[in-house]
Amino acid sequence: MILALQPTQKQMNDQLTDLQTRLAFQEESIDALNATVARQAQEISELQQAFKEIAKRLYSLSDSDAASEAEETPPPHY
Repeated sequence: MILALQPTQKQMNDQLTDLQTRLAFQEESIDALNATVARQAQEISELQQAFKEIAKRLYSLSDSDAASEAEETPPPHY
C-alpha cells in the first residue's frame, strides 16, 4: 500500500499563510533595525563632532598663558 505524501490544499494554504506572516514580521524587524542603525550612525557622527570640539578646547587651554602647576605659587598655610 502506497501512502499519499502530498499535502492537501488546506495544508498548503496554511503553510503559505504562515510563510507570509513570517515574512511580514521579518520585514517589520528589518525596517526597525535599519531605523536603529541610521539613528545610531547619526548619533556617532554627532558624538565625533562633539569630541573634536572638546579636543580643540583642551588643546587651546594647554597652549594658553595659564601657569603650569609647577609655576604657581603655593597657597599660604594657616
